[in-house]
Amino acid sequence: MVSELFVLGCAAAGGLLGAFLARRMAGDRFARREAEMREGHAREIAGLKAAMASATERQADAVAKAHGTLAELAAVSSAIAETTQRVVAHADQTLYEVEEGVGAVGLTVAKMQEILEKNESAIGEILALGRRAEQIGEIMAFINHFTDQTKLIAFNAALEAAGAGAAGKRFGVVATEIRRLAESIVESTDEIKAAITQMQEDTNDLVGTSEEAAKRLVDGFRHTEATAQALQEIRERARDTAESAKQIASATVRQQETSGRVLAALTELSLGLRESLDNGRPSGARDLDELAEELARVGAVQAQGVQSTI
Repeated sequence: MVSELFVLGCAAAGGLLGAFLARRMAGDRFARREAEMREGHAREIAGLKAAMASATERQADAVAKAHGTLAELAAVSSAIAETTQRVVAHADQTLYEVEEGVGAVGLTVAKMQEILEKNESAIGEILALGRRAEQIGEIMAFINHFTDQTKLIAFNAALEAAGAGAAGKRFGVVATEIRRLAESIVESTDEIKAAITQMQEDTNDLVGTSEEAAKRLVDGFRHTEATAQALQEIRERARDTAESAKQIASATVRQQETSGRVLAALTELSLGLRESLDNGRPSGARDLDELAEELARVGAVQAQGVQSTI
């Protein structure tokens, strides 16, 4: 009986010991699996931290490069804006000078038109003077003819007076004086005729010169009109250029303002990334550290639970 109880007790003790050992082995396996899992998570977290640090550094480098490039672009934009403002000023000055030129050429055209009209009027007056000189020549020819007739009559009268003897002596003296007067008139009319002939020649020369001057005036007038037309076209183009330059200046100013805002944002971002790298722990890495600590706490709690259940 006692031996049976001993056997039963040993069997029960062996069963309890086997169960204890089985539970202990199961707990050890669970603990090892948990430890391996935590180690795997820790390695993953460490890899993520390294990758995050590397990515953050690359981002910082990229942002720094972008910041430098944008800073250069902002400087170029500022230089372009200054140059564009000077272009606008030059375009406005050019437009003003072209406007002045158009006005001056317009006055020149008006003056040349006035001179041309006066020259045509002068040519008309010269031609009229030539015609009057011809009329005077005709009158002088009539006077010469009348004088010749007078001389002939005086000569005949002198002959008659000589034939009349003492009675015709006085009449002969009168006839001689009339003949002398007629000869004097002939000499005067010859001088007048020569002067009129010279005046007609001078008039013809003057008419020719005036007509040549008129042709040159017409050519100059046409060239001046062409110049005025060209200046008007230049004025329109200068207006377009000034307007385009103002639009470019406005767009450049807007681009400069936008570049300034983007540059400020990149500066702030670059400073933030550099500060994070200088501290050695980016914000994402701090989160991963907190996660690793939490996993460690959970592992410790689980280990205590396993020990308590064994």
